[in-house]
Amino acid sequence: MIILHVSHLGLPDWRVEKCAITGSNYGYKVFFAGMNSYNKNYDSKIFEKFFKLDWPDSNYPKKQFVPYILFGKTSIWKSVKKQTKKIIEEVRPDIIHAHNLPSAKLISEFDVPMIYNDHEYWSVYIKRLNTTKLIKENNKISNRKKNFVFNRITKIWSKWESDIVSKYPTIATSQTTINEMKQKYSKELFLLPNFPLKTETSAFHAPVFHGDLNSVYAGIEPTKAISAHRNMTGLEQVFNQNDVGNLILIGRTNFQPSEKVICKGLLSRKDMYNEMAKCSIGLLPMKKIFSHKYINANKVFEYAHAGLHVVCTSSFSDIIDTLQNNCTPFEDYNDLVSKLTYLRDNKDELYEKRLKIFDFAKENLIWEKYEHNIIKAYKSA
Repeated sequence: MIILHVSHLGLPDWRVEKCAITGSNYGYKVFFAGMNSYNKNYDSKIFEKFFKLDWPDSNYPKKQFVPYILFGKTSIWKSVKKQTKKIIEEVRPDIIHAHNLPSAKLISEFDVPMIYNDHEYWSVYIKRLNTTKLIKENNKISNRKKNFVFNRITKIWSKWESDIVSKYPTIATSQTTINEMKQKYSKELFLLPNFPLKTETSAFHAPVFHGDLNSVYAGIEPTKAISAHRNMTGLEQVFNQNDVGNLILIGRTNFQPSEKVICKGLLSRKDMYNEMAKCSIGLLPMKKIFSHKYINANKVFEYAHAGLHVVCTSSFSDIIDTLQNNCTPFEDYNDLVSKLTYLRDNKDELYEKRLKIFDFAKENLIWEKYEHNIIKAYKSA
């Protein structure tokens, strides 16, 4: 069987690649069509062939933002559709695996079998985007214009989502999303959380006791805007102004390094896991917002496999349920200080929690435990 993965984004995209790895392991030939790689040195051996699709830049540039969202009525959409037609004619896929709503909408205009892989739950995603606070003066949008654009987008994306999920087998990342979609749509839905591959974590050793308390946050943060669902304003003060150990940052961040806030920059996945293992706590510290309950952040499960106790905002209810209480929720940053202080003063208990989540992750938080749902979706297409 031939599977063509289509995305409005480029590679690397680890969820896309894990889906393709699953397909390859089942003996399928896998191809990819999407934007150019974000990393000039990226060289994936997973796909039989890479096809470039000239989507508009999805990184929120001012001049292309409105056309990108409303491209159903633009020359851009017609151009991407023409490119896609040529790719489909060359690959002749048995199934197209469409990643996220723009790609699914595009492929739905062709007479080909398709499954929809919903990375973001887009009708909620647009509401989340509407709360984004631009922090650079030259990127400000008037409230009137912003409200008009987002109201238009919300209407369009909600209609697209309804059409797609009602017609095509759909994969989602969280049980919360699945449950909500079941109430709206009748088509088959499949759960596929953002867990790591077993091969990524099989060589890990059980965590060792740490005399010092270090917390880690892994993530590449935007430089032009603060997304409401990723708002960590004031997190550095939690560590700089309190005796709760150091904060280790992996990936680009907007934080100012200090004696207690240490930036490690971008790391390979192997180096990332090794750096995590030197810490005791993995943080998911964003301030509360309505959309957190839908989020299934892969960094949390990477923390667990590295033997870190997860400390997260209480609004991440799906993650808390997935971890089955192998985490410590907090309400706000004052409560975070209190929880970190307790863990600092009870390192033996913290170590037991780390051992427990490490064992739990090996048995439960692995991609292979759910990858059969991809194959089920293919058979349903």
